[in-house]
Parts: sequence; C-alpha cells; structure tokens
Amino acid sequence: MGKRREPGPPTVPMHILIDAMGRAWEANPRDAMILETLAETGMRNSECRLLQINDVWTGGDVVLSVKLRPEQAKGGIPRTIPLTGSFRTKLRKWILENRHIVNGGMETCPLYPSQKSEGFLTRRGMCRIVRKYFAAAGSPATPHYLRHTCATELLRVTNARVVQLMLGHQRLETVQIYTHPTEDDLRGAMNARAAAKEKFAVKNQEIGSLVNNKP
Repeated sequence: MGKRREPGPPTVPMHILIDAMGRAWEANPRDAMILETLAETGMRNSECRLLQINDVWTGGDVVLSVKLRPEQAKGGIPRTIPLTGSFRTKLRKWILENRHIVNGGMETCPLYPSQKSEGFLTRRGMCRIVRKYFAAAGSPATPHYLRHTCATELLRVTNARVVQLMLGHQRLETVQIYTHPTEDDLRGAMNARAAAKEKFAVKNQEIGSLVNNKP
C-alpha cells in the first residue's frame, strides 16, 4: 500500500484575492506587483523574490515569457513561464514608473527590491508581505497558497502535463494535490457527458435513416 499523500495548502477564494490585491495597490505598488506575480505565474517564494530586471525586461519592453535561471528555480532546473497580456501591461507600468531600476547598467538588480536594503527580499520578507494584505482581507495566505490557487485555476482549463511544466514539478503525480473539484465541476462533467451521449444518439439516428432510405 502506497504512502498517502497529504493534501496541499488551500486555495484563496477569488473575492479575497481581489480584495487583497486592491489593498496592496492602494498601499504599495511593489507589494501589489509581488502578489500579482505570485498569483499569475505560480512561482515559488524564492523564484519570485530572486527575479532580476533582465529576467523580465529586454529590448525596451517586457518579455513574452520569463525564463527562470537554474540558480533561481527549485532543483536547479530552468523553466519557461508565459506571461499574459494583462500581466505584462501591469509589469511594464511598474518598471517604467521605477525607471531608475533599469537604467545605468543595473539590469541584474532585484525586480522587487527590499525597501530597506535595496537588495533581494528575504523569504520571510516575502511571506510577511503576502500575509499582511490577506489578513486585512480576512483570510490567511502565504506565497504557496497563491501558487496553489494558480495551479488549481490552470487545471480547470488545461491538462495536468501543462501544469506540471508551468510549475516545475518533476513528477506528474504531484499535480494531483491541486485538484479541488467543486459541485459545479461535477455538475458540469455530468452535463457534458449527457450532451455527448445525446449527440451520439442523434448521429446514430441520422446514419440509420441514411441506411434505411438507401435504394
């Protein structure tokens, strides 16, 4: 009998996510972009906090996909994460409004620097930022909660292999911890099955009619 896999961290409800994001944008745009990056890309704490300017900005614009460096990604395995248009717009605005961090040969500087040291944020620092805004929104959260939320949302629109590559899991089975079927998911599956059976029955009737009417 195999070892039972413990359930992963919970997901963040959408209304809580929106509330926390709004609070962060009002308080500190850097913090808001950190939350946006974690929720949008499913990056781990260390992968996000170790982002450099040249990871996301080249040729005067935001890249289409982030290529995580071996020293940045877990296990030293680089991977590519595509960025959506809406996220690229927010990231472009953040960088242009903080132009000093991309000028003067400072491309390897932190994308989201510590406001105390101007160096990279610490792991605890990242956690404090996330907890601060989600606590104010009425729900506990960590960077890993946002990663889990991103993965769960992806699984509803694509297959497990894609999610595995996006999140950098070595084993496909690991993706199973992100499956959180809701009652709506179950109802949708049953309705889709019923629709497929009805379509099959109609097609059979059409074929039968053609055969019976054949001279």
